[in-house]
Amino acid sequence: MQKPSIIVYLALLLLPAALMAEPAGVLVDCRTSLHSYSRDLALGTNILGEWDRRQLYLDNAWRLRQGGMRLLRFPGGTNGNEYHWNGNGDYDSGQVWHNRESPRVTTFASGFYDLAVHRGSTVIGAAIPAKVTDGKSDTCWLSYPGDEPEQWIYLEIKAADNQGVPVNRAVIDWGIPYAVQFKIQYSNANTDGFSQYCYNDTAWTDTAGGTLPGTGGRSDITFPTVTAKYVRVCCLASSNAHNQYAINEIRLYHGDAQITRNQDDSRQTASVSSSVSRGDTYDKPDQIDFEQFMGIVRSVGPGAVPLIGVNLFTGTPQEAADWVYYANVVKGYGVKYWEVGNENWGNWEAGGPLGSAGYARRFIEYSDAMTAVDHGITVVPQFSSALDVENVTMDARTRNPAACQYYVDNFLRYLQEHGRADIIKAVSVHNYPTFQAKSEAAALANVDQWDRVLPLLKHWIGTRCQNPAGVKIYLTEYNDGIESGYTNHFYDALFVSGYLLNFLKNGGDFGCFFTSFGNPAPLSSDPALSSDFGMLEGGGLKGADQDKKYQPRASYYALAMLYNNFSADDALGNTLVSTSSSNSALKVYANKRGDKKLSLFLINIDPEKPVTVNITLNGFTPQPSAELVSYSRRNYAWVTRDGQSFAAPDEPPEAGVIDTVLPVFSLQLEPYSIKVITLREATAPVAASSPHP
Repeated sequence: MQKPSIIVYLALLLLPAALMAEPAGVLVDCRTSLHSYSRDLALGTNILGEWDRRQLYLDNAWRLRQGGMRLLRFPGGTNGNEYHWNGNGDYDSGQVWHNRESPRVTTFASGFYDLAVHRGSTVIGAAIPAKVTDGKSDTCWLSYPGDEPEQWIYLEIKAADNQGVPVNRAVIDWGIPYAVQFKIQYSNANTDGFSQYCYNDTAWTDTAGGTLPGTGGRSDITFPTVTAKYVRVCCLASSNAHNQYAINEIRLYHGDAQITRNQDDSRQTASVSSSVSRGDTYDKPDQIDFEQFMGIVRSVGPGAVPLIGVNLFTGTPQEAADWVYYANVVKGYGVKYWEVGNENWGNWEAGGPLGSAGYARRFIEYSDAMTAVDHGITVVPQFSSALDVENVTMDARTRNPAACQYYVDNFLRYLQEHGRADIIKAVSVHNYPTFQAKSEAAALANVDQWDRVLPLLKHWIGTRCQNPAGVKIYLTEYNDGIESGYTNHFYDALFVSGYLLNFLKNGGDFGCFFTSFGNPAPLSSDPALSSDFGMLEGGGLKGADQDKKYQPRASYYALAMLYNNFSADDALGNTLVSTSSSNSALKVYANKRGDKKLSLFLINIDPEKPVTVNITLNGFTPQPSAELVSYSRRNYAWVTRDGQSFAAPDEPPEAGVIDTVLPVFSLQLEPYSIKVITLREATAPVAASSPHP
């Protein structure tokens, strides 16, 4: 690889003063350690067994290995809660799947994904309808037995302009069991689209009838007209002993005009339920089964670490324990890390949303069943976000966030109060800080998010857990956003590297990027914004551009620089040390490595202004020559051609050297660029070496 051209530096010096940022002072204090990390565990990726073909990973295992992807999470994403790992089994009378030979499973067949038969929440984006407004009398929402004292389901009937509509009648067709006492309630509060489970009873107003008696069959309730965005059926007492409720269909009216759309597609009136009972039907086979996944782990090479997510919502604790037994006892794979469920607080999950107490109870069951098989494994609770809230009024999250109860804290408190705080060895969170970023600047404004989030999460761990110092923090899904229009663009390298380093600096441990491969979504009105949030092109390009079908994205190069250039081998050790920057657009991280090197990662998130960086090193005396790796928009651009979008150019970071390093030295950073500088300690022996590719 060539050194960066001197012409680039001269061009920066000749830029008009108005375009130059003020010089940035950077202090690196190697005497102040922040957090040690494992590069093999911090720089992972999701292996999506439902989306991707096995051959895609085998053909590109060398890219994953070269890019430093060692932690491999399977089956990855939402469908982990609808995945049965072993197709060698049978359904019982309640449509719950059981493995044959359980609990000593030795026979394996490729697994499958399912559809929850009692789904109470509509997933509009995925076109998955719920059961209470699907227009079918032979389907039902069925709540989870023995869960929270009250069970409920609400319908969203608001107008397109977010205003309430008049309603004065509810027709409920009950299944078995039914509510012998219930209420019809309404609300005009505002939601953010994701946190529906968090709202407490103060968000709801009873209709005039108050508490109503139920005898099953059909309940036809008329009440004085109210204006509502949401109408809720709140079940207070059940016809059976398990606090369980079944509703076949709900229809809402204003006079003779029906308000709800009862039809079996995502255009139905959307609903959200408090819980869902287990039970499913076969949907489709997996693209990658468990044994094939372990083959991918082996193909990535020595040091690759599997992380398995078990099915919380349509699976059972015994099915999860069977997986541990087969993997570690029968096959001897030694899979250490296991997550329970995926984003269980979300209404988009098969059995979600699930409250913190309900999840804590189920997590105990799963943890006990799984660790009884193998005491050496780590069973990890998985949360949608570290800052999920519950038990607040619908508007409180924006009005008074300090008054919120936080889901993770409530979950950990439940374990603590029930004498089970000892089972928490790690917690797993996801984060897409902008979800659908409106601009690159909007996403980059969140690159330091963990400065605010992780101290709070660590406070809960320190307060609730039996051995807080031993509790690891996993970030098992992240990117700038989901369905963001920018995740394929160059800036994502700036975001991903800064965001992950900020996570590690603040005490994070494990990281899994979402996701390995992707093909741009169907072209929108602006095809340059089509996004699929993959780090590698997934092979979908056709025609003259199919030679680019597996090429890296900017995010891949960011992670590769973190692994190959910024970090030492885990056997030597990596410790982030204190840094400060006088320029908010310049993000700086430093790794005092176990191989007597100091690596600096500098990111200029300003898209227009270059910056002169004046670096002062405390507690580290460098040799005069240092390795330099540079990555900028000259290396990568996202383009659209012939109805397809891809990176062109797509060139790896450029390797070079700096020959005049002192305890105080300067360098230039282009706008929107990254530089990784690796300095050798003056007392270390000089050895011939070359930068990693």
